[in-house]
Amino acid sequence: RLFEDTRLRDWEAQGVPVMRLSDPKKALQLLDPIEQMSFQELSDWYKGTGFPPEKRLGKNELGKLAMMVTIWEALRLSELQKECGKHGIDVAGDSGTDVEQDA
Repeated sequence: RLFEDTRLRDWEAQGVPVMRLSDPKKALQLLDPIEQMSFQELSDWYKGTGFPPEKRLGKNELGKLAMMVTIWEALRLSELQKECGKHGIDVAGDSGTDVEQDA
């Protein structure tokens, strides 16, 4: 249990918002596999995301990004909005419906 709590605190200190999950212990299930990934596996993951190509991302950067995206995908919408606000991304007025209507 102490080891798990330490890992959660370490991830949080690295900027991975694990404490925003409704059950932070779920982060262990989500992030353990990422920590075990090789550089090639992380590179393949990155290519599959549709993010712009980056030539200088190392294993640590790719791993952190994979962890952050995984946690963001697992957050409740309200927690994701708080996380966006923490990083200066305004989502309060965005309903996600930017579809043009036919006249």
